[in-house]
Amino acid sequence: MWERELSKGFGAVAGLGVLLLAGCSGSPKNDIDPPDLDLVSVFYPVDGLVLGFGEPGAAPEGVDHVAVQAYPTSTGACAEVEDDGSFQFSVVAIDNDVLEVTGALGTGCGVRGAPAFTRVPASPLPPVDYVCCFPTGTCQSKQNNDDGMPCPEAATGVATCEEDTHCGVLEGEYLDLEPEQIIVSSPDASGRVSIEGRVGYPGALVRVRNLGLSPLGLPSPDGRHATITDQNGNFSLTRVPASGDDELSVQVQDLNGFRSPPIGKRVPDAELVGLDIVGVYAYEDLEAYKRGPLALHIAPYGLDLKGMCPDDGQPGDWICYTGGVTHDMITGLTMTEVSSGGVLDATPTATVAGSASLQYNTGVIGDVRSAKQEIVIVLDLSESATPTGTDRQIQIEEVKRMIDQIRARDRIGAVVVEGWDVATRVNPTIGENTGMHRFEERGTLKAALDAYIRNPEEDSVSGALAGLTEAGSMLRSAGSANGKIVMLLAQAPSARFEETSTGQSQEEAYFDRRNAAFDAVVGRAELFQVRFPTHVIGLGLVNQSQDDFSFVQDVTDFSRGRYWASSKSAADIRQTLTDVQQELSGSFILLYDINTPCTGKSMSLDVQLTLELDETQRATAQWSGPVRIAGGCPEGPGGN
Repeated sequence: MWERELSKGFGAVAGLGVLLLAGCSGSPKNDIDPPDLDLVSVFYPVDGLVLGFGEPGAAPEGVDHVAVQAYPTSTGACAEVEDDGSFQFSVVAIDNDVLEVTGALGTGCGVRGAPAFTRVPASPLPPVDYVCCFPTGTCQSKQNNDDGMPCPEAATGVATCEEDTHCGVLEGEYLDLEPEQIIVSSPDASGRVSIEGRVGYPGALVRVRNLGLSPLGLPSPDGRHATITDQNGNFSLTRVPASGDDELSVQVQDLNGFRSPPIGKRVPDAELVGLDIVGVYAYEDLEAYKRGPLALHIAPYGLDLKGMCPDDGQPGDWICYTGGVTHDMITGLTMTEVSSGGVLDATPTATVAGSASLQYNTGVIGDVRSAKQEIVIVLDLSESATPTGTDRQIQIEEVKRMIDQIRARDRIGAVVVEGWDVATRVNPTIGENTGMHRFEERGTLKAALDAYIRNPEEDSVSGALAGLTEAGSMLRSAGSANGKIVMLLAQAPSARFEETSTGQSQEEAYFDRRNAAFDAVVGRAELFQVRFPTHVIGLGLVNQSQDDFSFVQDVTDFSRGRYWASSKSAADIRQTLTDVQQELSGSFILLYDINTPCTGKSMSLDVQLTLELDETQRATAQWSGPVRIAGGCPEGPGGN
């Protein structure tokens, strides 16, 4: 459905068949005059909608809205009036419907004045579809082509072609549309763009579709928008949802049914405002006293707080959809060994011809264009899952490590489960009592998690279902439009572990809680409810029965998350959380060679990066943490 857009300065267009009839509707407010239909134009139905506009002065004085009612279709619309008296409306109607147009007051057009009437123009006959027919390379109707009819011969004067688009002129694509006459703005802070231009056809319909990244085979939002040009053939669409690198398809259509070929316009990147370093890892084993590759995972983002794919102007578009981050775009790279202050001499890793591992020194992982998000981590610390304080401490320490590497623009919260009916938000007073922590509040979250490193109460059972229910409620109370859930689970929910004091059987209590958890995450009960992709990290769940495990599979599958298998060891949990975090936080990977010092089994790094796209767009990020050294330090200072 077309999105209504309010435009100023539309002029009257001759030949639209405007018809003024005297009449009234209901009990109009006598001191509100009818609109001036000499200044109102209406387009024929397109995709079931009729668009119309009034140029400045079309609305009667003193009104803030215009009401439109279609007869006999019996549909209506209430359009806002601009300061200059112009307006634009969109109403469901068909050919030759009569439109009643009245000045009105209030957002619901509750008070209406005297009416005026105009008729919806008749739609022209739809054009015949043509395709390029081979081997002759001539245009043929799609119907004849589908029926297996022979291709027309070029000698008959039919249009020649090399592809289907060359047959557009036979489909009524006579109108010219110059791409350079259409300007698309960068996304603003709300993730919307403006599209304006001059198409040269007054009173024509301009149709815009957001194809997203569909030319690359990726899912398309396919948002549709439309407006009508003014008397000079100018148009303007505002607040159209779009992201950098989306492709917009623009097409013009006139009242005779003639169209322009659709043209593509790429949305520019949003203005660079920030940079995250989401991880620093050894790309290959780093050995003491030797030079080896280090992988830096970085995520730049724009004014709309969505990840971006900067244009580098160089070959290598495989990095991202329009270029991506390369070594030449990074300035101010500083990496020092904390223990000694020695410079590690970081330089871009050289590529090696024929090498499977070093064929490139840049790449991507995950969705680098992802928007800001809210992440809730669910920790099942019930006695059945963590029988000792050590088990709890391992999970909490690794979760704290993950929290440090979540992108700065994301919010993060935690739910701790200590029994079948005990699911607690950690620090619920943070973030308007939702428990979602901003970047500067993450230290508070980590400190609060330490309070749960203690032995659990005896005889408690897994509260996985209560934990998922609380996580979904937490994201909804935070108004999350891009929420994710990560759950560490060592005991699958089961009716055998349910406790009940309500007279229900264990099985009845289990299914009630299971349905509540499923609804909270997947949104089965509400058709248009936001889904929260749920990633479950199974800590040694390989021996669970299929019946117990089926719910875990359903949650991950239907919420569009994933199941990740892990043991309960600190190393495996750390690696799995790293993999999950990288999938949640898409990033570019830059490989740098460094001189590896001798500091034991790991070294501490301080990393500072500055991404500079041009003289006005710069962003800097810092990262500190350990990087593993394979084999430790064989000898010398700092050795084992």
